[in-house]
Amino acid sequence: MFDKKAINERFFSFFVGRKQAELMALFAVKQATISQWQNHRKQVPWEKLQYLVEKERITWDWLLEGREPKHRLRAEDAS
Repeated sequence: MFDKKAINERFFSFFVGRKQAELMALFAVKQATISQWQNHRKQVPWEKLQYLVEKERITWDWLLEGREPKHRLRAEDAS
């Protein structure tokens, strides 16, 4: 079982320094939804985690368990 609170903390740590409006635009949600993820439920929906992994090239190992590396290499970076 995964620690949902830790996953949520890693998710939001990725956005440190970004404005809430950027999060709202990135995930196409309202400010109240972002606040709910942060404060009330302490849980970001699975499809939003998946979107972050795909869009920002975050590794599932880092997001779910805190293991490094945080980012996946691009094919062009590996050569």
